[in-house]
Amino acid sequence: MPKFKVVIDYSKCSRCGLCVRICPTSVFEMEDVVRVVREENCLACLACEILCPKKIITITPIIEKSKLIDERYGTLKLP
Repeated sequence: MPKFKVVIDYSKCSRCGLCVRICPTSVFEMEDVVRVVREENCLACLACEILCPKKIITITPIIEKSKLIDERYGTLKLP
């Protein structure tokens, strides 16, 4: 299961391929457009997010419900 969600705003993508070239874990592939193909490999190094010339890539952590909610008491647990 992926630990991070990788989102691309495809409507603004120029298809430069920089994210494909700089990603150390090959999260992206370029076909007719850039695709997120191995989201589970994302290390959240943020290279793609920082270096994207259009600033259209967002990396966010996926936090499991069990890590946020104490099931016994229904209280929020801060990471």
